[in-house]
Amino acid sequence: MDYHANVDAILYFAKNVWPLVLETMPEAQLAVVGANPTPAIKALHNKNNTIVAGKVPDVRPWLWKAKVAVAPLRIARGIQNKVLEAMACAKPVVCSPEAAQGIQAQDGQHLMIASEPSQWVEKLRKLLTDKPLRQQLGAEARRHVEINYSWSQRLAPLIKLLRGEPGGL
Repeated sequence: MDYHANVDAILYFAKNVWPLVLETMPEAQLAVVGANPTPAIKALHNKNNTIVAGKVPDVRPWLWKAKVAVAPLRIARGIQNKVLEAMACAKPVVCSPEAAQGIQAQDGQHLMIASEPSQWVEKLRKLLTDKPLRQQLGAEARRHVEINYSWSQRLAPLIKLLRGEPGGL
């Protein structure tokens, strides 16, 4: 949590989105998980129902406990492994367009995309209050990762190239 894009994302979310979520869902909790949180991120701990966990040995238990994962990156390039990791754990994900850009997923089917604070709040409230929707989106997210991001799927073009077959890299 000391990489500029991650710091920007969580501080933006904590300032512009999270307080709006808490207005109608005061029991909601935000967990910030990641190594080396900056002083600005550490300052969020125990404020507005926010926990800054910092580095953890395994992020999966945190994801399994969460109802929803968020990826509010405003600066992002390529595939965001954090998003895929949450999807692989069958968690519904709400992310920025930048975080979704490198993942071949459909908004509303495999994950939800939000740009403006009002969109974030609307989608988070919907997921946090609708358990069947959470479960359905999480299951579709997991299925999408299994089909499109398994080792065999991702390595298939390289294997074809090595074998001299058409369709290789």
